Amino acid sequence: MRLALTLLLSAVVALLTGHLAVVSFFPSVIASHYPTVVSRVYDSKSGTANREGAARLDAIDGRPGIMRVTLTKGAVERLALETVAVIEKPVQRTASVAGVVLAIAAVPKSIAGDLPSSALVVRAPLSGAADKPASGEPATIIPLAQGRPAARGGATGQSARLIGIGSEDAASGAPPSAYYILSGENQELQTGHHVIVQLPLVGNGAVRKIVPASAIIYDASGRTWVYANPGPQVFVREPVDIAVMEAETAILDKGPPAGALVVKTGAFELYGAESAIGIDKVAH
Repeated sequence: MRLALTLLLSAVVALLTGHLAVVSFFPSVIASHYPTVVSRVYDSKSGTANREGAARLDAIDGRPGIMRVTLTKGAVERLALETVAVIEKPVQRTASVAGVVLAIAAVPKSIAGDLPSSALVVRAPLSGAADKPASGEPATIIPLAQGRPAARGGATGQSARLIGIGSEDAASGAPPSAYYILSGENQELQTGHHVIVQLPLVGNGAVRKIVPASAIIYDASGRTWVYANPGPQVFVREPVDIAVMEAETAILDKGPPAGALVVKTGAFELYGAESAIGIDKVAH
């Protein structure tokens, strides 16, 4: 009986040791799946770190769940934190998609309306939610010659006006297409020709806030944040709404004001420190 009890206790210790090792190594994963375990394991560690002065966590009035993180200069250097200013400028949002020239008879009735039968229309399939053409801006239609844009006298293409967005078979769940009517003489294009459609997207030219994509962090609920740096070695998590991610840039609908400093390198480590996960590592 004593031997069995000893073996059972050994197994429990081994299991707990394994969990603690995993908690130390994968803080974000464990925080989302084992919040109770994390809070119990790291409560004492955050207290130790606070006493040692490497990191201090302070509640912010009126902002439940958000902590002000203050680090020592040495901790900032050890975490290799880097900041960058939020910039604000007009954003050019365009997309280039493959299109095809159609006779008006091939256009859905709800879109063709009373257009003349001689009109030529370009159909541009829309691949996703980000491809939302701006209704008040013309697209540029570039003819293709053997799979490449035709270069005739340096022409940049023909202007075309958006007449509608729809699907030939909406019941099938097929993605919609944008339909553009060509303007001017269209001797170069005929029904069935394939073209490149350079279309402006919704929000084209609008002033937006811009931060590096590396500044964005996601919490367990999928909400998006950045860490602002309002003072020397002071960091505060701020919510952001992302309009679109483009390569290494995040274009924001909502975020800190232009000129505010945000953490571009080390935001994940700061989130761990604010959650008291891995904060002991900051202290040493």
